Amino acid sequence: MMRPVASAADYVRARRTPASLPNPFITMQQQFSQTMVDALNLFRDVRDDLVERTFHAVYGAPLVQAACGISQSGEPRPRPGLMPSILAAAEQEERRLRGRIAEGNVLDAAARVLVYIGKAQHRLEKSTFDALRKLLLAHPEVSPAEFKAALREQWAILAVDERAAIDALPRLLPADAAARRALADQLQAIVAATSKLNAGGKRRLMEIMHLLVAETSRRSATKQVAIG
Repeated sequence: MMRPVASAADYVRARRTPASLPNPFITMQQQFSQTMVDALNLFRDVRDDLVERTFHAVYGAPLVQAACGISQSGEPRPRPGLMPSILAAAEQEERRLRGRIAEGNVLDAAARVLVYIGKAQHRLEKSTFDALRKLLLAHPEVSPAEFKAALREQWAILAVDERAAIDALPRLLPADAAARRALADQLQAIVAATSKLNAGGKRRLMEIMHLLVAETSRRSATKQVAIG
């Protein structure tokens, strides 16, 4: 059925000639095209104007501006992190943490060591939580809430000044040499049993073990000198 149409199309294609400019159909085509362009432009302008008016009507409302922290006087409300009260509270907390660097008990020391070694892993693994759980089981007199609070504080102390926190670690250890050795053995056993340490973690573990052994030797030598 389409064969006659195909033949007619070939005939017209072979004899097609451009229409002259005064041709009324060309004029109608141009006018229709321009009308469509004008209509689309008008739709765009009306849409954009409506969106802008709606935006100003909603976010320009006093209630919305108050909820978003925009001052009616034109001055924006300070960012929370830059407010004087927030900065003062942050400085006060940092001073408190710095004052706690050389303070604490055996549990604080153990938590500080595990956090220090765990930070070298650059990620939290199940083994990290297993180590913390074993540490808590080794101190049944400490409640889970107290343990969590100590862990958070030691993490914050290391964030404030990591080097000073590690250098001050011996001051958190018990005076008894046997207790210090027991703590060193306990930490090494916990870490070795629950973690696959990377190079950084192993280096930090060796650093802590050397620090504990050196402190034990120093205190023993001091005690012998005092006795002699």
